[in-house]
This record gives sequence, structure tokens and C-alpha cells, in this order.
Amino acid sequence: MTAPLPNHYDCIVADFLRVRGFRERAYLDRFLAALPVTAHVLDLGCGTGVPMARYLLEHGCRVTGVDASSGMLAEARRQLPQADFHLADLNGFVASQRYAGVLLWDALFHLPKADHAAVFRQIFDCLDAGGWLLLSAGGSAGEDFVAEMFGQPFFYSGHAPETTVMLLEQAGFAVPFWEIDDPSSKGHAVFFAQKPA
Repeated sequence: MTAPLPNHYDCIVADFLRVRGFRERAYLDRFLAALPVTAHVLDLGCGTGVPMARYLLEHGCRVTGVDASSGMLAEARRQLPQADFHLADLNGFVASQRYAGVLLWDALFHLPKADHAAVFRQIFDCLDAGGWLLLSAGGSAGEDFVAEMFGQPFFYSGHAPETTVMLLEQAGFAVPFWEIDDPSSKGHAVFFAQKPA
């Protein structure tokens, strides 16, 4: 279960950091409000850790980050030495403990949509009872495509949001909230999912 194209994030670290905004802050605030103080959060597809892992650390969380790009992780370790980072594929990472929260932002859509259900089951298993998943996913209804970012090709795959909700629920999650947050980006959607207490 691997993406059809190799990881190209190693080639775009500087450009990625240069243009990276922080439109997700309101979602992270909502995520933080649901977590216990000093929660341990697993950030899957963490990239450079900026700004999202950094924001979690600034608000008292412990962060373990996982990414398949050694270049992105080198920058994450430089920026955030207080966090713990691991090089691994998103669908190949095996958690050695449980977490109060899992963040999976703008990474799932690089995996073939056929792999998404298995990732959700994996996340469910590594969450504490009552723990939360903050997820973003592509909203394209069954469309796979390749698009360039800073001259590098990236593979994208996604379900319709309603299908993502169904897959989360089949994995055991409750999904109290989701919305399309960027209709211009093939229906980019955000999901809050909770493992029952």
C-alpha cells in the first residue's frame, strides 16, 4: 500500500516554508479545547512542524511527529527540538503508545483512497479512549490526479466527504463535526472525530 509517486517533499522544503500560512488556527484552537492539558499529540504527516506542531507545543502539548520526508523532518528537528520526530510512511507507522489526540492535516490525500480506511483504523487503535482526531482530506469524489507544487509532482486521492465520514464511523469514531473549509481546492474538508470514552 504505497502512493504511486515517490515522495518529493525533500525537494521543496525552503519553498514550502516560505509560503506556508496558518489558516488552520481556529481548527487547532477547537482541537486544543477538547484535549486535556499537556496532552500528548501524534502529528501524522507533520512536515516541517511549522506552524501546526509548533502551535501545539506553544499551548502545552507534547508532540510526536511522523513524516515520510527526511528533508521536512530535518527542518522540523531544527525548528522544534523539544518534539520527537520519526521518519516513516503514513500508512506504515506503528505507534508504540496511545495518544490523547492525533493530527492528520494535508497528508492523507497523498495516499490512494483505498488505503484511507486502514489509516483510520490504525489511528483509532492508537488513541486513548475519548481521544480526538483532527483530520483534513480532499473532497474529490473518487478522483485521483497528479498536480505540481514548486515544480514537483504530487499524487492526490480522495473520497467525497460523506464517504470519509462513513469510513471514520466504520473505524469506530463518532464524527460530531465536519465542513468544507476550502471549496476552491477540490472541496478540501475538515473533520473532528472522537474515539468513544
